[in-house]
Amino acid sequence: MCEDDPATTDKFEGVHIHYIREPGQGVHLLVLTLGMTDLDVLRRCGLRDLRDAERFSAGNVAYRDRVSFGFTGPRLTLTSVLDEGMAAIVSDTKSFGEDDGVKGLWNGLYGITVESYPSTSVKLAGLSPVSTDVYAIAAAFESRGSSVRATNDIGKSFPKWTLSPPVGLGGVREVVIEGFVRHLLRADYVLESTADYERFIGLLDSEYGRSERSSENGCTYRWWDSGRVSIRGEHCPGKSDSLRFFNDVAGDQLEQVAAKMDADKANTSDDPKKPAIDDDMF
Repeated sequence: MCEDDPATTDKFEGVHIHYIREPGQGVHLLVLTLGMTDLDVLRRCGLRDLRDAERFSAGNVAYRDRVSFGFTGPRLTLTSVLDEGMAAIVSDTKSFGEDDGVKGLWNGLYGITVESYPSTSVKLAGLSPVSTDVYAIAAAFESRGSSVRATNDIGKSFPKWTLSPPVGLGGVREVVIEGFVRHLLRADYVLESTADYERFIGLLDSEYGRSERSSENGCTYRWWDSGRVSIRGEHCPGKSDSLRFFNDVAGDQLEQVAAKMDADKANTSDDPKKPAIDDDMF
């Protein structure tokens, strides 16, 4: 399909190629490899009529990159959740939306349930925390006057930014943004004072409905919801006041990925020499 280019450092030499047939539906090509995070190797090799598609999908944290062949040809979608881990390229013939069979493959590979068109009315620096990639959100804060105080693991599976507050966010001392792959996972507003916290409570109650206060371990909490974003207010007397914005799509799928990894690890740790004992036999 594409000759090896010795001038590049691409390392995707070992792959597993599978054809998966769905009777009456179609055939999918599945290529498994390690450490692949984009499809630039295909873009560079001059394939005829190769077209770029989206590099972000709001409802799928594993989604990395996509190309298509012409307007009506097949699509190739790259997915992975760990930079050095397994990556999967899957083909389908859909012109828009996601193929149900491919979504099933992603569930089998990573344990995630892909969501269709998740949304929210919450905005962070003018952008949706659900349908915008986390790098664009961090850049939007910088464009509004935030300066970067620290970064961790940029370009990896769990990037993090610590920023000064932007213009138009009074009462905030610091902004912390954390991602999962290319999705926002959560964003924190660390507030200057309890008075600023009370001011934000009034604004959020007005925008998303009145919150109820709860207490735990000496701190009080409030919650607001808008679509697939949850907002938590936290007041710890004499210690801190903060707001945390959760992308529930990324959070739920991160939990699903972790559960799948735990289940896979448990399955591989079983001793094949031990005879099976069914749980309905005792």
